Amino acid sequence: MAVTRSAAKRTARDTNPLQVFGSGTQATALAGGNIGGAAAPTPIASYAAPQLNRALTLTLRQNINANEALRAGNYGKALTFVMSTTAP
Repeated sequence: MAVTRSAAKRTARDTNPLQVFGSGTQATALAGGNIGGAAAPTPIASYAAPQLNRALTLTLRQNINANEALRAGNYGKALTFVMSTTAP
Protein backbone atom coordinates (compact mmCIF):
# COMPACT_ATOMS: atom_id res chain seq x y z
CA MET A 1 0.00 0.00 0.00
CA ALA A 2 1.24 3.47 -0.80
CA VAL A 3 -0.05 7.01 -0.36
CA THR A 4 0.34 10.10 -2.55
CA ARG A 5 -0.77 13.69 -2.36
CA SER A 6 -3.25 14.69 -5.00
CA ALA A 7 -2.08 18.25 -5.65
CA ALA A 8 1.17 18.98 -7.47
CA LYS A 9 1.96 22.10 -5.48
CA ARG A 10 2.26 22.78 -1.74
CA THR A 11 3.38 19.15 -1.32
CA ALA A 12 1.43 17.19 1.27
CA ARG A 13 1.02 19.98 3.79
CA ASP A 14 -2.30 20.55 5.49
CA THR A 15 -3.78 23.84 4.39
CA ASN A 16 -6.68 26.17 4.87
CA PRO A 17 -7.41 29.25 2.73
CA LEU A 18 -5.02 31.44 4.78
CA GLN A 19 -2.38 29.04 6.04
CA VAL A 20 0.06 26.40 4.76
CA PHE A 21 2.21 24.61 7.32
CA GLY A 22 5.97 24.47 6.78
CA SER A 23 6.38 20.72 7.23
CA GLY A 24 4.72 18.01 5.20
CA THR A 25 2.06 15.59 6.38
CA GLN A 26 3.45 12.18 7.30
CA ALA A 27 1.81 8.78 6.91
CA THR A 28 2.99 5.62 8.64
CA ALA A 29 1.80 2.05 9.00
CA LEU A 30 4.58 -0.55 8.71
CA ALA A 31 6.78 2.06 6.99
CA GLY A 32 6.27 5.63 5.86
CA GLY A 33 7.42 9.21 6.01
CA ASN A 34 6.63 12.48 4.29
CA ILE A 35 3.95 11.92 1.66
CA GLY A 36 5.23 12.14 -1.91
CA GLY A 37 3.49 12.95 -5.15
CA ALA A 38 2.09 10.59 -7.78
CA ALA A 39 5.53 10.14 -9.35
CA ALA A 40 7.04 9.11 -6.00
CA PRO A 41 4.39 7.47 -3.79
CA THR A 42 5.28 6.87 -0.15
CA PRO A 43 5.19 3.12 0.64
CA ILE A 44 3.42 2.47 3.94
CA ALA A 45 2.87 -1.30 3.92
CA SER A 46 4.26 -4.27 2.01
CA TYR A 47 3.94 -8.01 2.53
CA ALA A 48 5.96 -10.88 1.06
CA ALA A 49 2.96 -13.24 1.03
CA PRO A 50 -0.82 -12.92 0.62
CA GLN A 51 -2.67 -11.60 3.68
CA LEU A 52 -6.14 -12.51 4.90
CA ASN A 53 -8.17 -10.46 7.39
CA ARG A 54 -5.12 -8.59 8.61
CA ALA A 55 -5.67 -5.24 10.34
CA LEU A 56 -3.36 -2.33 9.56
CA THR A 57 -3.16 0.81 11.68
CA LEU A 58 -2.54 3.94 9.64
CA THR A 59 -1.24 7.08 11.34
CA LEU A 60 -1.35 10.54 9.76
CA ARG A 61 0.67 13.34 11.36
CA GLN A 62 1.02 17.07 10.63
CA ASN A 63 3.74 18.85 12.60
CA ILE A 64 3.06 22.48 13.48
CA ASN A 65 6.23 24.46 14.17
CA ALA A 66 6.41 26.75 17.19
CA ASN A 67 6.54 29.86 14.96
CA GLU A 68 3.40 28.87 12.97
CA ALA A 69 0.03 30.23 14.01
CA LEU A 70 -2.85 27.80 14.26
CA ARG A 71 -5.78 29.74 12.84
CA ALA A 72 -9.47 28.97 13.28
CA GLY A 73 -11.13 27.07 10.49
CA ASN A 74 -10.83 23.76 8.68
CA TYR A 75 -7.53 22.32 7.51
CA GLY A 76 -7.26 19.52 5.01
CA LYS A 77 -5.36 17.77 2.25
CA ALA A 78 -6.62 15.20 -0.25
CA LEU A 79 -4.59 11.98 -0.26
CA THR A 80 -4.77 8.97 -2.56
CA PHE A 81 -4.18 5.46 -1.23
CA VAL A 82 -2.93 2.88 -3.75
CA MET A 83 -3.11 -0.88 -3.32
CA SER A 84 -1.31 -3.08 -5.80
CA THR A 85 -0.21 -6.68 -6.26
CA THR A 86 3.12 -5.29 -7.48
CA ALA A 87 5.24 -2.29 -6.45
CA PRO A 88 3.31 0.99 -6.84
